[in-house]
Amino acid sequence: MKNKLYLFLILICLIACAPSTANTAVTSPPIIQNYPLGSVEVRIHNNTPQDFDEITGFFGEERIAFGALEANSFTNFATVPTAFQSFLGEITISGESISMVHGEDIELSGEPPIVNGILTYTINFAPSDGLYWSDMRPEFEDMEARIQPLLEELRENGAIVQYEPSIQRPNLFQRLYGAPVAARELLTLNDERVVVYIFDDVETAVASAEILNQHQSTVTYIREDGTIISETPQLWSGAHPVWWQFSNLILLTDGREPEHHTQLTDAIRVEPLGGTVAEFIPTATPETPQLEGELYMARRNFDPDAFEEALLVGELVVMNDCLFVQGDGSTDLYLIIWPRLFTVDNSGSLPTVLDENGADVFQVGELAYLGGSSRSANDIERIQTQLVEPIPDRCLGSDIWSVGEVLPEEYRD
Repeated sequence: MKNKLYLFLILICLIACAPSTANTAVTSPPIIQNYPLGSVEVRIHNNTPQDFDEITGFFGEERIAFGALEANSFTNFATVPTAFQSFLGEITISGESISMVHGEDIELSGEPPIVNGILTYTINFAPSDGLYWSDMRPEFEDMEARIQPLLEELRENGAIVQYEPSIQRPNLFQRLYGAPVAARELLTLNDERVVVYIFDDVETAVASAEILNQHQSTVTYIREDGTIISETPQLWSGAHPVWWQFSNLILLTDGREPEHHTQLTDAIRVEPLGGTVAEFIPTATPETPQLEGELYMARRNFDPDAFEEALLVGELVVMNDCLFVQGDGSTDLYLIIWPRLFTVDNSGSLPTVLDENGADVFQVGELAYLGGSSRSANDIERIQTQLVEPIPDRCLGSDIWSVGEVLPEEYRD
């Protein structure tokens, strides 16, 4: 999860900061266990050969002074209100201040804040160009321990289940309650996605399950101050949601695989609280346009509930009558799997990708900015079953990129 954000040297003196973590350099402080949800715990790792006179982090409206930090050492953990994937702050080395990525850069990126979790920011140094950069690593041990009883129940019942650790952004229940009362994690159960909401206590989980029991296209919550909040859970788009409350957890699926729900119910020995398992009936998928030259556009045949947050940037090209994105390197070629409702218009001088509303997205020859994740070509048999039309042989052989969303124009370079 490396994000090489370069630090720029500026000749300013470090302003005195408060509060302070009263940091003492340690080799590696233990990972915090059972921290309260809604808490963000951060530490800094000096992975450079230089001692830091001072290191300061900016987290929301708080300014945290971590103190001096020796080379190849860690600070103690500090509790902060929010954080971002990029470290925002300053370090001082031999009296010279070095500024990290600026707050306005984070605002322009549109990155939502991190509201739960234990994070380690590592400060690195590149001797070849004399620049500093940072990366962030979430520590998932505590969160995995919270769902371990569920994982054990599923595996003992013969389920093939995989835990997919998540960076904790604002989720459904935070938006309803106005506070980060739950963490949102993802499991893959026999190839189906299961969303797991983790609460600090059973009582909050029970109350939250009752909110879901409205089973409308939206759910509504009335806060103590009388504010009415309505939200549309992601999994409820074109699907039949099913949810369970298991101890301090809520499990939510989109209802597309009845046999998996039976296995999940048997494993946790809890009947679903709401929803009806039914055959998945998607909204109408546009017909594949009949284009001159039989231009192929790979499209999913379903609407996923979540995506990875990686970004692919490259030129949209046509090769072998298939739509690809060519990255910076000659070997960085990706066959693109587009969202189900996207289409392609070949009536103009160059083919143009259209979104679900028929609006132009990218034209062949333009730079495409595509959020999503790469898919292994070794998994092609499974991928073929998830497409409106299977990938023809002429389009195979490259890497594959599954689009989650198109980066808005205001965030493109």
